[in-house]
Amino acid sequence: MVSSWLLLFSSFQVPTGSWKLVKDKNGVKVYTRKVEGSALKEFKAVTTVAAPLNSLVALLKDFESYPAWVTDCKAARQLKLVSPTSYYYYAELNAPWPVENRDMVVHFQVQQDSATKAVTCTMAAEPDYLPPQPGNVRIPKLKGTWQLTPQQDGTVEVLHRVHAESGGSIPAWLANSVMTDGPYRTLSNMRNVVTRPAYQGK
Repeated sequence: MVSSWLLLFSSFQVPTGSWKLVKDKNGVKVYTRKVEGSALKEFKAVTTVAAPLNSLVALLKDFESYPAWVTDCKAARQLKLVSPTSYYYYAELNAPWPVENRDMVVHFQVQQDSATKAVTCTMAAEPDYLPPQPGNVRIPKLKGTWQLTPQQDGTVEVLHRVHAESGGSIPAWLANSVMTDGPYRTLSNMRNVVTRPAYQGK
């Protein structure tokens, strides 16, 4: 089975295509679109989570938890706490044979709209922050967001969007083929993991 680690790996250029719905299951919708200058696509995934906003933010900032719910994340750890809203973390992603595993260093920042209380977490690759790790290919470019928007019924709309550059040589058909199930599984897992006691009362 092809792993969905490749959902992170397309080059971040100016989008030129319209969003196309590629999966709608169990309350999770996944969209992809073409990007100018890239053979690979950008994705966004949307769902509604019955959990407090603070619990979701706490989960996203718990980088060590990522292997439990982010599809094909083998390992993750915090590298540096710059401030309560700015972090650097490292993650290794499983890849299907014969492709080498990928890894990345990400600058993760959190912002909240004072009026709507919506939270936006941004991700940007910082490939030179950490020396190359043996056996892995470093992801040179990545940009993405987690948008958490409180709803009137107490739930939170979660929108996850990513576009990146894989490094190395990866067939476009292989990368594009996993942009359906990977985001779907990640958001489905998120809805379950955020209910754990560790994220309550944050």
